[in-house]
Amino acid sequence: MAYCANCGKEISNQAPACPQCGHPQAGVPPVWSPTPARRTEGLAVASLICGVGSFIIFPVIPAIVAIVLGTRAKQRLRENPQLEGEGMAKAGIIVGWANIGLWVLIIAVIVIVAANGGFQVE
Repeated sequence: MAYCANCGKEISNQAPACPQCGHPQAGVPPVWSPTPARRTEGLAVASLICGVGSFIIFPVIPAIVAIVLGTRAKQRLRENPQLEGEGMAKAGIIVGWANIGLWVLIIAVIVIVAANGGFQVE
């Protein structure tokens, strides 16, 4: 048995670090451990799906959901740096707002045409 050079606790000869204080031990090769895999934020994925779906299904409701989910995903990504999906969250927000803007433009054109007497065929 050996003793920790930092705290003096008795440790195994094979231990890469002291179990008491965590000090690395001389002469023991460090143990390689892979970096943990980064996870994708689920809300970012859902935001992108709703944003794209808003052009296919009911237009406005999925667009609003995409904006809300994307905004919440960006907050969670700032809080937890091990998550990824910033681009998907941004894309969901952008596509959601684009869809709402498109429908506002369509409704404005319909109102203007109706106010001018509609389409007239001569």
